[in-house]
Amino acid sequence: MKRLDLKTRCNWIDIARLIGIFLIYVGHYGEILGTAYNWLTSFYVPLFFLLSGMTECFNDRGIIKNLVHKIFTIAIPYLFFGLIYSFYILLTTFEPRSFGEYMYYILKGNLSNPAGLGTGLWFLPTLFVISIAFSIIKKIGNKLIIFVICLALHICSLFVINPIAGQSGMNLLWNTDRVCNYILFFCLGYILFEPVQKIISSDKMSVRILSVLAFIVCITYSGTLYCGHDLLDIMQDINKVSWVVYQIIKPMISIYSVIFISALMQKNTLLGRMGQNSLYLFSNESLIKILLPLFLSAFGLQKQTDTPMQVYVYCAVLIPLVYYILIPVEKPVLDRIIKLEQVITEFIHPQHT
Repeated sequence: MKRLDLKTRCNWIDIARLIGIFLIYVGHYGEILGTAYNWLTSFYVPLFFLLSGMTECFNDRGIIKNLVHKIFTIAIPYLFFGLIYSFYILLTTFEPRSFGEYMYYILKGNLSNPAGLGTGLWFLPTLFVISIAFSIIKKIGNKLIIFVICLALHICSLFVINPIAGQSGMNLLWNTDRVCNYILFFCLGYILFEPVQKIISSDKMSVRILSVLAFIVCITYSGTLYCGHDLLDIMQDINKVSWVVYQIIKPMISIYSVIFISALMQKNTLLGRMGQNSLYLFSNESLIKILLPLFLSAFGLQKQTDTPMQVYVYCAVLIPLVYYILIPVEKPVLDRIIKLEQVITEFIHPQHT
């Protein structure tokens, strides 16, 4: 399979990412959302790892080239936005100690920090580690064995790592403790991409009917979760096996709903272009949530996010602001840095003519 590029990339994946970004923006308002909060947090993180795993199907780089690529496309952007938030702390507190402390958390890849800024950035170092680890695991070639390894890591996370981390407050370097949890969803994306793409591209009426029926079932379950009722909750109490299955099935049902909706909108090129910039949209969340209220206050205005509907509308406004205002400023800077990847790759693996 050819490497993913702008000509061959699937627009529905980018739209699914954009929907996921919106859900993250909304979900970070917490308990204001009521019962919807628990529904959102049940699947929006697995959604992103699964979508990232789908694009891994287009990755034919060797381990070293892949490492260099991920450093430039994930690790460096992570540090770039970490620096932005660090300088914001320095400018607002005038305390070099706070700046240094925040940088410590950024370099550690920790999802918690003293200022509570950019905490969502933990996703990037986690994705970086998963991408590198999975590029090694997938060299096995057998998708069943790959799945079993990732499932074993997931189970280890549920029964060993998570309990220890919960008791001790442990957070490993670059969130490697969370890698074991989410690598399974990355793996599922890698395995499921081809069948999902075939379903989306199929002209067979039987396939379309079955996919619609599956969507009706999934959106119904997601709707009950949104309202605070879990129809599968009984699976948690049967035995440990059913509990593990529940931890996987629950997010996958809502993820299917997002993918189905994204496929319906796949011809919308604007949404696709916005979704292609998901790294920037994601990393700018805390920044835009700081800047817009400051801008509004200059005109004597205040944001209103006291109800779920106000949060939905407000977040729907934030995303275009990031896309049209912040990204055009930031992207040229990062693009210049990312261009160095080709130079380094050529140095490591020179092409002989």
